[in-house]
Amino acid sequence: MSHEINSKGYWQPTNEMLYGVIVKPFFPLVRHPELINHTNSYANLFPGSEVYIFEETIDHKWCRAYFCSKPLPEAFVATMTAFGDQLPGIKTAIVIFPKSFVHISENTDNIISIFTSPTQEDIDKIVSSECISPAFSGTINLNKESDVKALSYKKPPRPSFPYGRYNKRPLSDEIGAILFLLSSHIFSTYAAGEFEVYNKLILLYKKLDDIRLILVFDFYTESEHLDLIRSASCLLSKISKYIFATGRHNKSGSLSSILSKDPCGFQGIFARDVNTGELLSYDKTDLQTLVMSSVFYGLTNNFPINDSKRLDSQIRPPNLENFAHFHFLVDFKDIQSDPSIAHPNLENVVTSVHLRTKTEILTEPYIVNMDTDRDISLSLRQSTVVLFKDIPDAIIRNNKIYSVVVLTEKVSVQIREKASANLTRSPFIPYKSTTRGSLDSVTRGISAGVIDISPVFMDTDDVPNPRPHKFKIHFYSAVDDRITILQGEPDLNPGWGGLITKILNDSNDGVIINPRTLTMYVNIKDIGNDKSLEESFTPINIPVRTVKANFFNDMYNPQEVIYLNIISTDLFEIQRKVTNIKSIAIKIISTNRYVKMNMYSNEPLKSEIEFVSVRPGELIGGRVRIHNIEEMNKFESLTVLAYLNGLLMAKGKILLKDNEKIVEHLDNTTIELLSSENKRLVSLNISSEYPGNYYNVDPKIKDFFSVVQDYATENTFYEEQVLKVLKSLNEVEVSVLLKTIDLLLHNYLDFIRLLTESGSTTNSDKFADNVFEYFILFLKKILSCEGKNCRHKLFKIYYKYCTGMTPNLPVVGIQLLQCLTNAYLTKRESNDEFAVALCEISVFVLLLSVVTSNNRKDHWKAEYASTFEGYCIYLSASFQHITIGQQAMLQTYDMWLSILELHFDQKELFTMATMVIMSLQYDIDEWCTNGKTLSRDEHEFLKTKYLLLQRILLYEPFKNYLRDFEEDDPMMLTFFQKSIDTSLVPYVLFRNDPTQIDTIRLANSVMITTIRNITNAKILKNLLKLIPTYCLYFIQIRRYCKDVGLFKPRRTFTELFPLKFPFTKYYVDSIVNDEIIVEVLMEISTMICDLAKIAHELYGSELSFKKIIQECRSDINFESQFYLEEMKLHDIELIIRTIRAFFMDDFFPERKWLGITALLARSSLILLYMCQDSMEELPLPSDTEDSKNNILKTWCDFFKSILMIANHKISNLPQLAPISRKAVFNVSGRLRMKASVILERSWNFLSRGEHRSDLAEKYGVDCTNKIQLLLFRENPTLIREMYIYALHQDISPTLVCCKIFWCITVNIWDQEKSFQKCLDYSIPELYNGFQAGRVYLHEYELSCFVQCLFSIIHVAVDDEMFDHLTSFLKEVIGFLHILMEAYKIPKQPEYDDDRIASQIEMFSYLLDANKPELFHRMLYEIYVHSIEKKDFVQAGLSLELLASTYTWNTSDVLSAISYPPLPAQSSFDRKEYLYKESAKFFTKGLKLEKALSVYKDLIGAYDAINYNLNGLAFAYNQIASIYTDLQSVDRLVPTYFKVSFMGFGFSSSLRNKTFIFEGLPFEHITSMQNRLLNVYHGSSIVQSAAEVSQLLLKPTMGRCINVTTVEPRFVLSDDYTRSLNMPNMNNKIRMYIENRNLNMFSSSRRLPGATNVADLWVEESTYTTASTFPTLMYRAEVIETKTRKLSPIQNAIRSLQMKIQELSGLLNMGHKILKENGDSLEIFEELSRNITGTISAPINGGSMQYKVFLTGPNSVNIDEKDVSKLQAAYDELTVQLNACLTLHLELLPLGELKDTHYALVELFKKNFADEILRNHNIIDASNQVPAKRSISRRNSIKNPNKSLTMSSWEMPPPTSAPAGIYKDALQLQHQNDMLAPDDRILTKYMGRRDSRSSSNINLNLTLTRTMSNGSNTSNVTTHGLQ
Repeated sequence: MSHEINSKGYWQPTNEMLYGVIVKPFFPLVRHPELINHTNSYANLFPGSEVYIFEETIDHKWCRAYFCSKPLPEAFVATMTAFGDQLPGIKTAIVIFPKSFVHISENTDNIISIFTSPTQEDIDKIVSSECISPAFSGTINLNKESDVKALSYKKPPRPSFPYGRYNKRPLSDEIGAILFLLSSHIFSTYAAGEFEVYNKLILLYKKLDDIRLILVFDFYTESEHLDLIRSASCLLSKISKYIFATGRHNKSGSLSSILSKDPCGFQGIFARDVNTGELLSYDKTDLQTLVMSSVFYGLTNNFPINDSKRLDSQIRPPNLENFAHFHFLVDFKDIQSDPSIAHPNLENVVTSVHLRTKTEILTEPYIVNMDTDRDISLSLRQSTVVLFKDIPDAIIRNNKIYSVVVLTEKVSVQIREKASANLTRSPFIPYKSTTRGSLDSVTRGISAGVIDISPVFMDTDDVPNPRPHKFKIHFYSAVDDRITILQGEPDLNPGWGGLITKILNDSNDGVIINPRTLTMYVNIKDIGNDKSLEESFTPINIPVRTVKANFFNDMYNPQEVIYLNIISTDLFEIQRKVTNIKSIAIKIISTNRYVKMNMYSNEPLKSEIEFVSVRPGELIGGRVRIHNIEEMNKFESLTVLAYLNGLLMAKGKILLKDNEKIVEHLDNTTIELLSSENKRLVSLNISSEYPGNYYNVDPKIKDFFSVVQDYATENTFYEEQVLKVLKSLNEVEVSVLLKTIDLLLHNYLDFIRLLTESGSTTNSDKFADNVFEYFILFLKKILSCEGKNCRHKLFKIYYKYCTGMTPNLPVVGIQLLQCLTNAYLTKRESNDEFAVALCEISVFVLLLSVVTSNNRKDHWKAEYASTFEGYCIYLSASFQHITIGQQAMLQTYDMWLSILELHFDQKELFTMATMVIMSLQYDIDEWCTNGKTLSRDEHEFLKTKYLLLQRILLYEPFKNYLRDFEEDDPMMLTFFQKSIDTSLVPYVLFRNDPTQIDTIRLANSVMITTIRNITNAKILKNLLKLIPTYCLYFIQIRRYCKDVGLFKPRRTFTELFPLKFPFTKYYVDSIVNDEIIVEVLMEISTMICDLAKIAHELYGSELSFKKIIQECRSDINFESQFYLEEMKLHDIELIIRTIRAFFMDDFFPERKWLGITALLARSSLILLYMCQDSMEELPLPSDTEDSKNNILKTWCDFFKSILMIANHKISNLPQLAPISRKAVFNVSGRLRMKASVILERSWNFLSRGEHRSDLAEKYGVDCTNKIQLLLFRENPTLIREMYIYALHQDISPTLVCCKIFWCITVNIWDQEKSFQKCLDYSIPELYNGFQAGRVYLHEYELSCFVQCLFSIIHVAVDDEMFDHLTSFLKEVIGFLHILMEAYKIPKQPEYDDDRIASQIEMFSYLLDANKPELFHRMLYEIYVHSIEKKDFVQAGLSLELLASTYTWNTSDVLSAISYPPLPAQSSFDRKEYLYKESAKFFTKGLKLEKALSVYKDLIGAYDAINYNLNGLAFAYNQIASIYTDLQSVDRLVPTYFKVSFMGFGFSSSLRNKTFIFEGLPFEHITSMQNRLLNVYHGSSIVQSAAEVSQLLLKPTMGRCINVTTVEPRFVLSDDYTRSLNMPNMNNKIRMYIENRNLNMFSSSRRLPGATNVADLWVEESTYTTASTFPTLMYRAEVIETKTRKLSPIQNAIRSLQMKIQELSGLLNMGHKILKENGDSLEIFEELSRNITGTISAPINGGSMQYKVFLTGPNSVNIDEKDVSKLQAAYDELTVQLNACLTLHLELLPLGELKDTHYALVELFKKNFADEILRNHNIIDASNQVPAKRSISRRNSIKNPNKSLTMSSWEMPPPTSAPAGIYKDALQLQHQNDMLAPDDRILTKYMGRRDSRSSSNINLNLTLTRTMSNGSNTSNVTTHGLQ
């Protein structure tokens, strides 16, 4: 199989990419785990895995495909310790699997590849046809020695991953993808311990998943589908908002980092269709809807579940709320009782309901549950559904509407004889009656409940919500009045009758809970208005009773009834305390058998009514409706009976009718009820009202009727008297007038008819005008009253007329028009009440005129022409005092249009509307010309005009006419021209009056509506000339908004493009209350986008402002100041500035509302494309050194704008999450491809110049221009943006950028024959882009870039450029490789080492590019931080590395720098100074070997370059001192550890890599392990070597660390080993040899099978590091590992050497403690253990066990060299043991231990007798110089190494130098002053120079402060892991 796979041509591409699903598990890595080390093309595939196949084998048995790898939960636990920059998500991998394991779908619609691979045709279009040189990609393959070949890619890039795979999938699939992303957030929050966030996200997940399952399996009805769609859309937007808000409020900042940039678009807000749930697209959605939807999704809470109709551009007629009525169904559920009440006994409870406001009862009470005793059918008794009708909209909008539920019951009464006897004392003597003398039962109030149902009517503009609102009513009862009295708290509303008032006022006094009745649930469904009721209300099975509003009944169905209110009752002048009266029951009786009564609207009429019984002094609150008034006697009254404790005690009368007048009792009228002794016993407070119109007619109304009747019969009267009657009529209260409105209206119209008809006997026309004036005032009174008016009645009359019903009104239509016309012409200069009323009420006069015209259509139209002329003249008047009146006329003009529809066609109506608009234009034009500051009334007038324009444009009959008119229709052109110009007026006024913002917004609404309605190409093309104008206004208003502080969060916002004023406010969702939105800027930007879309639809690829201006030059209708006449430089700059302002993230959340951002990006590219023709007409500067040329600056801004859009995160589609990608793509399309077209065209234009045949032939470049170089030289950031643009998965940008790069390269080579400038431009800008977090680089993108670049570059091998080009490409591509690797490093603090290492590697490239400043600054920060912590070795290393960047050049002069602060000097002097300083710190840190090497380098420079004898003397003197110190200074030996990192929990910079760490002196391995675990959270320690091997072979999820101790490996010269000086080798010499070029370490392990040391074989591993120790950050990566087996004698030699090293370190430590008077106890114990273990054989055999190789049978057949080495090791060990015993004696803490010491000495002499004899001279000499210590020895159990304690693993911020030292970074322009850096030094830190593309060093900025041990004589430098 492997042979076949590797054979040429075995794999072949499929015809198209295929979508498949794995159906059978394929686990190659389970059976063959070693495959992971050979190829990454295998993965374990589970059933259900998605694959996208692009290759298959020739035999069709194997497939190669993209695999969507989803992370398992352990991936989050392993990699997430906090919210990181990127969450684990779907990763794409290329895998190989058998074709039989996959099901391939035949449907390829879901496979949409957004990106394609380059073709040869693409390359040929770029390369000159004259080119004869081969492509660089072929050249380097032939040139096998080229260094760049390794960086090239022979195989063409594979097909791009199908990033558009969700573009055609339904909503349910989208929800699945979003749920996966949500699960990533959920897992990450759990792994990071954010459990509160975790729980909330879980709830969101469950809700959305439930909806997904219902949609997938179609578990819904048709009516439920819309609810599901809107709920899903709402939840999807909430997820995005909540994820962002979580990070914002997180105190630890865990999530803020990821969401500050959010490259994946997790927090993106996207608009969806409120009915289908589909993501809105650019082509299928109007942009106003797209933007408004995004705003509502982003800011509101439950959109689109609620308020989905906010997106409809529908306007209600003005003041419509004054006559609209609404209806709703109420369904009452069962009453809930307290569980402790076993039997609440609610069988006979009467439940009545009614509606009310806080001050007014709106409906009659209605019984929803009847007891069986009542005479109502069973079906009605079981009905709980009530339809409330005709609730006035004015009441709904101005008041809270409450539903009131009252529960009462009948309670049986048993009168005891004893109690009865007590009541027979005066005055309580019962009436003696056999029928009504006592009560068997009384009515008792149980409880009442009130609920605010106003939320049902919150959106009455919308179609009623199909889902009912659910409310919960809580019931309360009244407190016993005795309790109130005893507490001494007066109760203003005592008893049952005041309970509802207390509940409404939210009062706690006098209110309790009755456990029998706690709650009731109520469902309320809004039916809407009359039309909605007819359309949506269908019959249902249970009966529905209708309850109409009282106002409606009084107005339209006036009933001759009397309403009697029984307010309260009390005992007359009798104190309640002295009585036992507990109950007063009032009953009223009608003695007239025709007069009936009822309390509830659905109960039968009765002759007697009993009210709820109360205590004396309590409110009753009863209301009775008395019927059949016409049957009453001349004097009619009701009998009132008062029952005290069930006995009839008092009687009285209530008078109802007195002669022909109905008696209306005022509030709190007191009726006295007399006892049987005819004494006043009970007082009763009552009131009554009569709503009918037959009786009690007002005398003024009667007078008016008399006047009309008299004139109709006699045709004569006195004018003054009549006017007086009319005036008095208008003084009557509205409520009284409304009772007789039908008669009044009929008589008034008849009177006008009589006065104006021919033959009238009126004395003057003025009298008729006066009558008409009073008529107008009368209409205003009855039509304009707040709350109650008769507008609805008038429109009912009109509706009946429209349906063919002739109204019962006089025929006076023509006369009304004549009167109206005369009023318009005569009242223009008036400022009285009539003038205002005329403007407000004229529409109703017109309505009456139509319905009373008797269908005389032609005559009426002729008369209306005069009226309309007068109307327009009145509007055109410029008198200040009639502005309010004109405003009123405009507010109702669209209502005029509705009325006129009966007599005029669409064209005539539209002509009249246009004339109205033109009538208003004169004043507005004058305001613009004079720049006037408007008054308040003029402001309101202007707003009213815009509102009218909106209504005309949205007027339903005009919609088709506006879109389908003839192209040259002058009226239509005039209308649109005036409408457009008018909508721009506020912008002109804004210059002098910034308060015009509200007016501007209304004008914007007019403009956007105009744009949406126009289909005429001529008008649309002229509209495009407004784009620069709107750009100017956008910039001006943006500046104003910024100045006045509008760029800040608010708790409310208004909808965009408002249709009414004042604007509707909406509250911002609390989750996102930090969002900023400036509505007016959003509107202007939307209009600009709309115009750009129109331009693209009209012109396509030929789009340009130049062409638009040429085509519209002859259109005289559109030549005002607002239209573009010629595209100038200023206009181009305006457009560019506007585009840049779009993406400032200040007037809307640009980084989160990605749908709007994508819209702005697409529109911006269209605008830039439109500017190209005009840009190319601008003259380019002739002087290429003129960098300040305005045209050149504009070209630069033009390029920046293109790249700004192309490099925005919305353009980087592969990086976005799948659904975010789909949403952005739907709106933006292929932004990068569009940008590449503009960019390439612009670059080609700038390339125009003299044709260069030589360049075309050699390099494939036709033309070059110095302007191109000037453009990039003055704007180096363009280079960065170009690289960012090129390094993405889109072939178009990559090809264009590679073309530009190659042109620049050839241009620079042609001028300078060097690529140094290219390097200077490229490397620093790439680094800056990486530092800014904008370079996201992956292997695939880099491979595409290199492939395209090498394909476009054409150069011959023998060309002079070739070698230079190869070196240049090696630098650039190598640097890109480093960026690619650095991008993979996570952002967590534990990876600081890897980031610093990567940056240092980058800095070496910056040095090549003459950009050393960043490198210098970083090293200086390390230096300063090290000095603060007294870590002198790290300070010296940083200075040495800094010095390596300079050369030994004595003739140059370098500028002064701030980091570090150094003066102007030569390179030699600066390098010399840095070397001296580093050597000084090495010496201070006791790294003497490192200092020695620095001084040797100085000697070489002094001796070979400047012959500085003083310098040589200084250096040699320092070297001599160092050598002296090497023999005398006691230094501590650090412990070294080999650390391996395994598992996918580590980043690629650490995973499966091994490092050598420099630990603390004598640090135990457990200490290092603990410090590593503290740094790499969630890791586990692995001890077994076998387990380590397994993990390296088969990595698992999680983090595993293996730590082993290693020893420095050094080699002694053979001469020294054989010399006589070998026994003289002491610990100082050994340490010197160890620390020289220390980069090799070793460790060993025993091999199994040994029985003793004689046959013990050992495996030794030697590790070579990339850098020598000491090294920056105390660690170095292992680059080479060698393993060998050691024989038993070799193991013996190695073991003795290790023991010698250990004793040497202890000896140094002991001497140091003696000198510094340190604590000696612990070092003594450690030394004693080591000496005893070495000398004494019983302890693990001791060192003596290896002597078996010197004597006895084991010494046979052993190499003499090995024997000699073993003997030498024993000799050296003997010398070290002797020194240690001497130190041991000095460190004895107690004298009693001397015997033990002497025993060790004796044992030493015995076991090492031969060695002592051979080395007695050395031993005797050392014994004569004992160690000296201070007399004041401190013996303590404290740790002697406390000075080595680490303070922290984290590095604090570097300390800044004094302000006088540091200079601005702009002064660091001296890159040309430095020569090539010293590679020899850099190699020590970064490995081989030619392999920089792979990281060879991992550094760690974990420096720690050194703690003093109490002595000032020296300092100990400590470092390493904590």
